[in-house]
Amino acid sequence: MTRLSDPKYITTLVRADDCLRFIDARHPGPKEAAIQIAARFADRSYVPQPVEATINRGKSTLRVTSYADALFLRHCCRVLRSGDIHHPPSRQVICRQLKSVLESDVPHFIVRTDIAKCFGSMPAEQSLNLPSVRKKLKAVEFKWCKTLLRCNDDPLQRLHYGLAISSDLAEHFLADFDRQVICHPGVVYYSRFVDDILIVTAARSGEHILEKVDCALPTGLSLNRGKTSQCHWNDGIANRTEFEYLGYSFMLTKKVQAKKRTAIEIGLSERKELQIRQRLDRVFLAFQESKDFLLLRDRLRYLTGGTTTHSNFTRRRVQIGLRSSHPELTNLKRLSSLDGYLHQWIRTINSDGTDASLKTEQLRLLRRISFSASYKLNIRHRFSGKRLWLVRDVF
Repeated sequence: MTRLSDPKYITTLVRADDCLRFIDARHPGPKEAAIQIAARFADRSYVPQPVEATINRGKSTLRVTSYADALFLRHCCRVLRSGDIHHPPSRQVICRQLKSVLESDVPHFIVRTDIAKCFGSMPAEQSLNLPSVRKKLKAVEFKWCKTLLRCNDDPLQRLHYGLAISSDLAEHFLADFDRQVICHPGVVYYSRFVDDILIVTAARSGEHILEKVDCALPTGLSLNRGKTSQCHWNDGIANRTEFEYLGYSFMLTKKVQAKKRTAIEIGLSERKELQIRQRLDRVFLAFQESKDFLLLRDRLRYLTGGTTTHSNFTRRRVQIGLRSSHPELTNLKRLSSLDGYLHQWIRTINSDGTDASLKTEQLRLLRRISFSASYKLNIRHRFSGKRLWLVRDVF
């Protein structure tokens, strides 16, 4: 018997914005609908619908079409993340570990790469048949998963972007690969965040390591050589003093006169800054269409300060936003640059001669919003689940 048949358990999978995302969750409401769905899981009348393929910003993604399917996949994700599975470290942990390695005053060679078309190259059925996955899913849940992921229609069906279960299955699929790379004698430090890989080695070149990593990848996967980069670090051979990883920029500074050890400054990466600028563009363009000032204010507050929300997976409140995703920043120059871009947009929107022009009090309120101030003071804002869904919808 699957736990999904328990009405008390299935309500823990409900999210506040479900009524906005799924038509069949609107009446009589998400929790009441979930309890009714639990009865379908209990008598096995639940029939999963194969996920639909869509294109989102140039990537092939999958999405579920019914509320029952969404609840089932949330349950599967919770199950797959439980127990003895190796959980990859978070961005914060990777950043702290990498900073410690780079400050060791030992010459290193750094290799950055990623797995080409990561989800699109992993076989869904093979991922589901892994022993670590089979022992967590009940037989009926395994059967439903195969139907949802369309394995019955195509035995060679691959995992796709858009479903949380894809990343969970990928972690099980790549667990043995991670162990092989970590145990390689030439690897000083290794991290993998989804498909982004970073290796620090004491060797004079990274080619040998890359060959070993490529061989260790499961059949069907390969490294993206077009996104592979290598650099000497702190060895006197090259003058490289900065590199980017996971939205961070690691900058080398030496305290020669004070005879101190190598120091690393951590800033926001150029790519992350560009991503935030693009989000600001979407926010203001949406305001020009809707003329909803309160929504503009909330979206800017969310971008600059973030919020706190309840996680169904951890069953506790978690923080969302720049401060929580990048808490290790010591250099805030790019945040000041973002402040300049934000206030440039505010001036533009107020002087474009359209009906979206702002009142004096509204201008005063927007000018107080700041990336750097929110980061320094750890400013957070409260939103209801429904409001948060509307705020994030533009992104």
